[in-house]
Amino acid sequence: MFGSTMCNSLTFVHFVEEQIGINYRYLKKFTGEYINERGEKTIKSYYMNVRDLSLNIKMTSENFAPLFYKIGALTTKEFDNFSISVVDLNMVYPVIANDIIYNKSRTFCRYGRNTIDEKLRRQIIQKLKK
Repeated sequence: MFGSTMCNSLTFVHFVEEQIGINYRYLKKFTGEYINERGEKTIKSYYMNVRDLSLNIKMTSENFAPLFYKIGALTTKEFDNFSISVVDLNMVYPVIANDIIYNKSRTFCRYGRNTIDEKLRRQIIQKLKK
């Protein structure tokens, strides 16, 4: 991460969410004009995992930073006007996964109601045991 906060840079959280399976994101289709390297225009559709806005969930990865430092997974070097941080993704995967499963993603999600029901929680635990 170059000169940015973890909240705006650690998209790896979304990878872990997709791997485990969560119910506060869904695949959304985006369609638009695509121009290839030869300048040819076509209409293309792509799918992206997006947050369900109706659940009013706010994402933040800042709460992970102290924990990542503590386990040695996050290092930061300060320079004149910016900082560079490096995150060991192998070390942080289980931390993020455990938060999703056992803490209902509360370390990086703020929401008013429980969006992970008990059936889904059991499915996630079984998936991780394999």
